[in-house]
Amino acid sequence: MDTTNTANQETNMDTADHAKAIRTALKGQKITGRQVSVRTDRYSMGSSIRITIKDAAVSKDAVEAIAAEHEDVRRDEHGEVLNGGNRFVFVDYDYDALVPVRDAIRDDVIDICIRVTTIERDSIVPVTGNIGVSFDTWGDRFKVWTLGDGNCIGSGLYNADEVIDRIARRIATVGDAAELLAGVRSANAEYDADSDWNNSTSMMHY
Repeated sequence: MDTTNTANQETNMDTADHAKAIRTALKGQKITGRQVSVRTDRYSMGSSIRITIKDAAVSKDAVEAIAAEHEDVRRDEHGEVLNGGNRFVFVDYDYDALVPVRDAIRDDVIDICIRVTTIERDSIVPVTGNIGVSFDTWGDRFKVWTLGDGNCIGSGLYNADEVIDRIARRIATVGDAAELLAGVRSANAEYDADSDWNNSTSMMHY
């Protein structure tokens, strides 16, 4: 994260207090400690709070909205971070948390990556209702786009695996993973408990 919260500069809360407040706020949003971990670290020039999301059904945007209130970063008039007394807050997904999302979209994304390399340069092929993929034939790289606003959310991607990871992160970040995974789990209900995620049918419908 990269925000400056001047309001909490006036409080006497230390980093541990802010971590506790984050946990309380998450609990108020029905997000449990099993889904998200909150850990602190102190060092000579400041401290940090590291929030790790362990369940892809939890929106990173929602967690960051809570966490931003507890970050306190001092900057000069040019925006450069000043040394000492800063409290940084970092929010990210645990790598394994996104495995079921990657697996659920893998076949669709691989098919699209193959198709997009054969069409006109930089033409965007939709993957979901709001995410698309294009291929830059000059640089031999894939790009990932949000279709509503036309923003590029991933460029210089070498292969389908990198595209899959970027799309999975986007789906989870904005809170769409819960619906996707619910559909996958429903489709897998007929299989044994040990069946692989890749046995599921395509779920790119949401």
